[in-house]
Amino acid sequence: MTRWRVVAVIAAALTAGAVVLAADPAGSGLYPPCPFLALTGLYCPGCGSLRASRQLLLGNAAGALMLNPLFVLVLPFLAYWALSVAVEGMAGRRLLPRPFLPAASIWALLAVVLVYWGLRNLPLHPFTLLAPEVGMNEQDTIPRSPELMSADDTALLVVDVQEKLLPFIRDRARVVFNIRRLIDGARLLDLPVIGTEQYPRGLGRTVPELAELLGPLPEKLTFSCAACGELFGPLVEKGVTKILVTGIEAHVCVQQTVFDLLGAGWRIYLAVDAVGSRNAWDYRTALARMDSGGAVLTTTEAALFEWCRIAGTEQFKAISRLVREEPPQQES
Repeated sequence: MTRWRVVAVIAAALTAGAVVLAADPAGSGLYPPCPFLALTGLYCPGCGSLRASRQLLLGNAAGALMLNPLFVLVLPFLAYWALSVAVEGMAGRRLLPRPFLPAASIWALLAVVLVYWGLRNLPLHPFTLLAPEVGMNEQDTIPRSPELMSADDTALLVVDVQEKLLPFIRDRARVVFNIRRLIDGARLLDLPVIGTEQYPRGLGRTVPELAELLGPLPEKLTFSCAACGELFGPLVEKGVTKILVTGIEAHVCVQQTVFDLLGAGWRIYLAVDAVGSRNAWDYRTALARMDSGGAVLTTTEAALFEWCRIAGTEQFKAISRLVREEPPQQES
């Protein structure tokens, strides 16, 4: 086998994995563009390989499996198959047992891959020629990005905003003000709202202005809210896949919750103006770490309008009133 064929076969194996992922068999549409975009310049939508790869590199196989099970199951086979072909090409003889896969299937799959990517990335999309006729507005509408939250797929989580801890939090009035606005907005748009309390015997209950909106909350001793499994089961049943996290402290309970939920396969968003810590350095470091770990940073106002999505409705008018509320004076 010549060297160029070895390279071509390896490329085919890796590309096949990307395209299988791009097909998004579950039809969830939740996955961001795959890392092959950076290598090829071709847009391959619906692929969760980037987040799954990150979880694998972090040693979190369970999280990767939940993010994209097909990727985790196919990757080891493709990697071993490509390695066996590469070793054979360089050594001139077969040194490793090769998984059974007819060569004709590989070349056929490569052809399908090239045709698929080519058609998806032409300036004039050929698939639209086969599409049924639709109105101009519908045809011209670009599908909503899976990176955006919506009222249908998102829940709000309020972490441990309690009476005895809050007085020590920097800019605490802003944190409570923004959490309250997010709760009000979630209620207006019918988003699920959940929350927790950390060791209330020692830290007190949730502050009154939020407690009256949240009602009774589960208690926990672990810093992460992931231990409160009763909160997340109903969200799965409702089709929720994204969670906007708020609360205190950013570098302890919030951060551990964010990473546990990311590892469990949730898409996590963090309202940076609705979380807080006692120290500015802890706050900034926690935001940077969660950002690099896969959480999406956003703000209260951005989240409210993201949930609302469209102007000109009664819900939009109510959300606009929340946005226009005068913020409290900044505290130290």
